Amino acid sequence: MTLQTSTEAQPRRPPPRETAKILSDCRDLAVHRLLLSFSSTLDKIGDMLMDRAGRTDIREEQQLFLDARGALRGERANLMAEFEQKLRKLIDERISGKEEIKADFSKVDANKLTLVDTSSMDESVITGNIIRVVENLCHDELMSFNRGVGHLLGKPDLSTEANPLAPATIVDAFTAALKGVKTENRIKFQILKELNQAPLSEINSIYADLNRHLQNMQVMPGAGRPSIVNKGMPGERRRADGAKAESAGAPMPPAPPTCRRSRCRASAAQHRCTPSHRWRRHPPVTSPARPSSRRRHCTRA
Repeated sequence: MTLQTSTEAQPRRPPPRETAKILSDCRDLAVHRLLLSFSSTLDKIGDMLMDRAGRTDIREEQQLFLDARGALRGERANLMAEFEQKLRKLIDERISGKEEIKADFSKVDANKLTLVDTSSMDESVITGNIIRVVENLCHDELMSFNRGVGHLLGKPDLSTEANPLAPATIVDAFTAALKGVKTENRIKFQILKELNQAPLSEINSIYADLNRHLQNMQVMPGAGRPSIVNKGMPGERRRADGAKAESAGAPMPPAPPTCRRSRCRASAAQHRCTPSHRWRRHPPVTSPARPSSRRRHCTRA
């Protein structure tokens, strides 16, 4: 008996109107839970900034940490409102298939090129690291969520990057909202650095709830599961292998050893007789022995 992988029957894809409603429900559920999660995360970031300010002896660093904490407290309502608006907009755009237009640098005039601000490069590195951390924390739930969203969008092989509710969407929305905070860029960057150090494991429970919602709606495709396939007894498998070899022109495989006891046809692997029995293979087919041409002479005493 062997194990083979078979896929479960895929659920029926709902009609477009129902699909749009399910995706909208997923968006609303995700946005609501993310607002609560990030509100708690901002509290932790404020505590982290206060702790850093108390542990440093450098006046400039201490003032930077205190200013960042003050900006979070003063602009928190605007930041969360902007985060919700950006998040909903990004999710809707990516569900509809709208892609961001990327610049084609091959057509840019080399005389008009300028140096890139290092702060923008540092911000890209930080946001990329946050996205990777969240993807690693939520890997299993994300794989299931990709199957569900991919089934609704008609993309069975939907990747995490193409998922409208992927961690990249969340981080991009927060980064865009943070840019709207009325404070210096160095303070915004410090807040983003603290987010990179803050615990974000609660996002995994959000994806778990989204998966349960899709399962309750019966639109979550099942993953491959092992099924038992019986290929028959050893004798049956040998006959099948012999038939395949004969059709291919190959010699028959040798027969397994059998017991010498009369009426015992068991093979060595299936034997239940006493251990003292000897085993033998089927005797080879040989020509009958010829009588000797020499004559035996008898002598009298």
